[in-house]
Formats: sequence, C-alpha cells, structure tokens
Amino acid sequence: MKKIILILLALIAVRAYADDTATLQALITAGNTTLPAGHAAYHVTGLILSHNLNANGDTIYCTSSTGDEFSMSTAGVKLSNGIFIGPTDAINTSGVSGVLVNANSDTVTNCVIKTFPNYGIVMTGGNSPVFTGNTISDTGFIGQFVDPSATTVGGIISGNTYDRSMLSASTITQPDLIVQTTSSSYKTRGWTISNNTFKMPSNPTDITAACMELKYAPKSTVSGSTCQGGSIGVSIVGSDTVKTSGGTYTGQNLEGVEYAGSNYGNLTNLSISSQSKYGLLFDGSSPASHDDTVYNASITSCATYPVLCAPTVASIFFLSDKFTTTSAQDAVYLHQATNICFCACQFVGGSVGTNAVLLDNSTGTVDMCCGSVSGFTSHVFFVYASTAITINNILMQNINLSGTPTGLGQNLSGGATLGSNIEVY
Repeated sequence: MKKIILILLALIAVRAYADDTATLQALITAGNTTLPAGHAAYHVTGLILSHNLNANGDTIYCTSSTGDEFSMSTAGVKLSNGIFIGPTDAINTSGVSGVLVNANSDTVTNCVIKTFPNYGIVMTGGNSPVFTGNTISDTGFIGQFVDPSATTVGGIISGNTYDRSMLSASTITQPDLIVQTTSSSYKTRGWTISNNTFKMPSNPTDITAACMELKYAPKSTVSGSTCQGGSIGVSIVGSDTVKTSGGTYTGQNLEGVEYAGSNYGNLTNLSISSQSKYGLLFDGSSPASHDDTVYNASITSCATYPVLCAPTVASIFFLSDKFTTTSAQDAVYLHQATNICFCACQFVGGSVGTNAVLLDNSTGTVDMCCGSVSGFTSHVFFVYASTAITINNILMQNINLSGTPTGLGQNLSGGATLGSNIEVY
C-alpha cells in the first residue's frame, strides 16, 4: 500500500500543472493579449503569435521537447515582458527553441528566455525586426541566431544580455549571438547592434564559441558591446563598411575583435585587454581584409600580440591608438601584410616588449609618424624574411623614441633584401 501511495504521489507531482496551451492560444488568436500580473506559472507546448502578447511579468514554461515555445509568422507582432523557461540546457540542435521569428517588423522585448537546448531566439526570415532589453541565458546551442537566408534589411538588437557562462567550457559550441546569411551571394544589411552584454565561459575548447559573430551583413554598426570570455569577442566576417565602436573585450582565448574578409570598416574607441592570444586580428583568410581604419583603440595585456595583420591583409590605417605589451612580445605583428600606416599612435613596451612592429615576410610600405615608442628591449621595427623578396618603404617620422635601443633590426635569408626608402632612426 505504501508503494502504491508513493507512486500515486509521484504521478500527481508530474501532472501537478495544467496544460494552458489551448487557453492562451484562444486569447492570442482573438486579439492582442495582456496576461494578468502575478498569475501562477503557465505551461504550454507551443503558441502561435498572430497578435501581440504582453506576458506582464508572468512565467510561461515550455513542456515540449521540439519545435518552438513561441512562433511569430505574422508581420508586426510584439512579444514582451515575460519569463520563458525551457526544459533543459543540454545541447540538442533538434530540440525546442524559445522564440521563432519569421516575419517583417516583429519585436521581442523585455523578456527573459532561458534553459532551451537549441536557440533562445531564432530568426529565419523577415526584415527590420527589433530585439531589445532581453536576457537570454543558459541556452544549449546558441543564444540568438539570425539567418534570413535571403537579401534582407536588418533591424535592431540592443540592450540585451546573453549569458552562457554557466555552461561547460569543454563542451560549449557556437556564439551567444550570430547575425548572418549562409551565403555571400545575398546579404542582410544595415543592422544596428548596440549596448549588448555577452558572457561566455573562459577558455572554451571549441573556437566557434565566440561572444558574437556578424557574417555577410554589410553596412551594419556594432557599438558598446561588453564581451567577457569566449573564443572571440566580436567577429566581423565578409561584411564591408561595418562600424565597430566602443565596448570592452576581456578574457577571450583567441582575440578580442576580428575582421575577416571585411573591408572599409571603421573601428573606434575599442578597449581590449586580458587576451590569451591577440587583441585585434585582421584575418588573411580568402579574401583578406583591406582598407580598414582603427581609431583611438586601447589594447593591452595580450599574451601574444596586441595586433596581428595576417597574410595578404593590406591598407590598414591606425590613428591615435595605444598598444601596450606586458610580456616579451612585439606590439604589432605584420605577417606578409603591406601598406600599413600608424599615425599618432603610442607603442608602450613597459621595458619587457621586444619590438614595436615585426615585419614577417612583408614587402613593406609601413609608415609610422607623429607618435611615440617607449620601453621596448630591441627595436622599433624588426624585419624578418626567409624568401626572395625585396622590402621597401619603411618610414619613421616625428616619433618620440625612448627606452628602445635601435630603430631597425633585421634577419634576412633566402634571397631577401632591404630595398629603397628605408628611413628609420
């Protein structure tokens, strides 16, 4: 008898909540709905939002293991002011997601979305959405995934907090936020992504575990990001004329900010520190980045280099930036990169940095003017080459030099030579 009673109690506990799906769906289908404040938690398998839903601070649990808790396929619909909780944070790319958006001008605002195994928010189509003031946390696969898979007009992603820092660094994959299209043949343009906070585990094993990635989304702006942990802070891929401004980037294990195949960008007022490798990376992946401008950045405490310009990167302009080394490394590493200009920049070696600028098999055209170099143990410029190239046009003009032994050092082999217009003191 005791065993029977315990079994009955267990069954009652499992079914202690009502399924509110039909009741809530009827309200939403009838028109815009505001739930009563302070209501007991609701439980649903999934709701289709044909009208606005203001959850009014209430909690709605998702009891389904697949699909979406909320599906928004009607233009102009708004989901707001709710706490939406999924069944588990265990990664399952076939599992249930919090909110699906697939229409123009939909809005998700002031919501807490957590513990979903797949996505917190997933957008698969539509133009000009608005995502503001949300907290998306403890999601197994990705916090928010935007991929219209078509040429679309971007929207607003602002004031959100994405937090997956509680997940295991050894198993977490994918970023907190991805905004992209899957092919470079079409673009999602003109996003405004501002004042968002991203939290990821420290030292994730998987290199895809970034805070945020923007891919094939030109003419967008990314501003005021706070990035903590993860593999990369902000990654801009295949996206021209993107403006990245402000924000802090700390504790990434690859780099704080990456521009890969992204041209004519403006990077301003970045604060990058405590990086396990690089502070700022201009990637040489095909095609390489070119014609980007970095203004008033502060980059320090990077275990490898504050700045890396990878092979075939060209025409990068640094203005009024500060690069600080805190170990026996170079401040800027130019790996086969050319046509680089440093104007009014500060290179701070702290009596431990080796060289201000290292050229590695670069053909040159590097100009440093109207700034300062201090506290490096070897050189302002060090030229290394192991192939038959000629290095031309290394210029140093109006530089306040202190605590650094010499202007130029070299290690040339394999037929490499210094050519013309080498003006270094």
